[in-house]
Amino acid sequence: MPSLVEDKLKLGSLPGIVAASVVFIAAILVAWRAAPDAGFVLDDYPVIVDREARIVGLKGWDWVIESDRPVSALTFALDGQLYGMDPQGWHWSNILIHILVTLAFFELVRRTAFLCLGRERHDEAAGSLALVVGFIAALLWSVHPLHTETVTYVVQRSEGLAALFLFLGLLSVVIWRQFGHPIWMALVVFVFGSLAILSKANAACFPILVLLLDFGILRHSKIGARSARWPIHCGAWLVLLVLVLTPAGFFLRSDSGEPSGAGVGFGVTSQTPWTYALAQMEAWIVYLGLIFWPSELLIDRPDEPGAISWKLLPGFLFLLCGIGIGLLAFKQARWWGAVLLMFFAALLPSSSVVPVKDIVVEHRLYLPTAAIAVLVSGAIIGLASLLITSRRFSFTAVTVGASILVFTLAVAEIWRTHVRNLDYVEGDALWIQILDADSSSELAQVNLGAVLLSQNKPDEAYALMQDVIAVNGMNAVAHMNAALALIQMEQPIAALEHLRMAERTRPNDTTVHSAMGDVHRELGNTQQAMYHYTMVVERSPQDVQTMLALANMLIEEGDLEEAVAFQDQAIQAARDLDNDQLLHSSLFNRANSAFQLREWAEAADYYRESVDYTEDADRQDLVLHWYGVAQERAAQSGEENSLYE
Repeated sequence: MPSLVEDKLKLGSLPGIVAASVVFIAAILVAWRAAPDAGFVLDDYPVIVDREARIVGLKGWDWVIESDRPVSALTFALDGQLYGMDPQGWHWSNILIHILVTLAFFELVRRTAFLCLGRERHDEAAGSLALVVGFIAALLWSVHPLHTETVTYVVQRSEGLAALFLFLGLLSVVIWRQFGHPIWMALVVFVFGSLAILSKANAACFPILVLLLDFGILRHSKIGARSARWPIHCGAWLVLLVLVLTPAGFFLRSDSGEPSGAGVGFGVTSQTPWTYALAQMEAWIVYLGLIFWPSELLIDRPDEPGAISWKLLPGFLFLLCGIGIGLLAFKQARWWGAVLLMFFAALLPSSSVVPVKDIVVEHRLYLPTAAIAVLVSGAIIGLASLLITSRRFSFTAVTVGASILVFTLAVAEIWRTHVRNLDYVEGDALWIQILDADSSSELAQVNLGAVLLSQNKPDEAYALMQDVIAVNGMNAVAHMNAALALIQMEQPIAALEHLRMAERTRPNDTTVHSAMGDVHRELGNTQQAMYHYTMVVERSPQDVQTMLALANMLIEEGDLEEAVAFQDQAIQAARDLDNDQLLHSSLFNRANSAFQLREWAEAADYYRESVDYTEDADRQDLVLHWYGVAQERAAQSGEENSLYE
């Protein structure tokens, strides 16, 4: 075992490591400076926004435990407590996770490079050179525009969390080799691998990555004997049991009865393993282009089944040549052969024969591009060394030239990443870009319609939804958006027709029932409105606004006692959500009901408490006025004084 003092000298100076870390953090903050201004998007709504009551109110923790990504779900619950449903805080959490992933990746590459270089040189220069290799790889990887989808698209933080724990697991393997094979490190590797799997199931590639790292890169280290390897690899492969025995492995067990199943992420798809594998041949070329020229970034791409054609040839040749070259280099003990194979291994869970919902998705490249960054860094350092040893260029000239190259690449990536983040901030740009590439994309059309509604452009939104409905009359979201546009245009009867169509497709959708309740109430159809509001409350027992609307209608119908029951439920739900605005409304409504029931002291209590949950001065004056009236009535009737007197 090497001495710790000797190892620290070789690994490089702490100031250099700290300086590199500061550069990474600064570069990421510059590249993602616009991200906190973006809102929630696409799958953020069903995964986060629609679960507001459970996330913010810490109700139903079973959704975290039973989630296929419990670690990711846990971070959502923590963000819910810290930020509520303010997306800005959620975006900052994603940026923090990306910073942590970058630092873990840097340390992994630095230590691995040191062990490789240590086979040939034993002076302090090995540590310094390893630091440079890690710095270039981590810098170019950390600000790559492809990572915008993982960092800025809130729900995709699961990709970042999986990468974080994978890198920490691989780093544990390096430390295990570096310090003489302590057997307890196998447990550390298992824990990090398990956390990665519980963040996202694409971490199933972990044991293969450990295998490639140990046998392809670290095996030639002079430290340790081959016989001591088995505990660390057992720990890595046991991670797959976590995948199989927990909900994280849901894609291995499909109950749908549909042609195929799984996601590593998003559920089922109509693809078969064969058509999906064929489609991936074309996907490889798309991925390669996005890595080296990320100009056409799209949050969604056409999902077309694969078929045998000449278009598959480039992807097939790339795959065959890439794996072949990697295996050949691996056999010849070239470190870059193992790294090249790591790129393919990292994409294996989502880009092989397991039918995933989407054929090409940008966030799948978050982990694989780390291998590409290492190869690029190694190529830059290798070329620089070659030029220096040839003595055609001075050390200073080569160093300056390499620095300019790395700086130029990093600045270009930062600029492109910032521009891509602006697309998320503007909202409509995300969907317009997809429509420019595929004008028939229903997903882009309905999401653009929602953005137009938020921009108070109901005419444009309605026209767009009509185009969607003309092609697919069963698109419930299009009908829903069309109805909301008509409501904004004060055409409730026409809106009702679209809502009925949406209800046929989604009979249990609370958004549909809530909108139908609003329309019926506006049309004076009290019983129908109450029916739909009741459907919402039954399915979403912490929908405070709907509970209050239902209570108000019950009061209009003279059923004050039942209205009070819903108001009490609304108060508790608002407390669970920690939402001051909703709690103020609930308490004020409950106070009014107590006032009508001539429960003066109780009304005064509710009025007084509601004041604490609003900062509107006019509103406070109004509530305090009724608080005084209720107190006066309580005194006149001989009731006990208010608790707040």
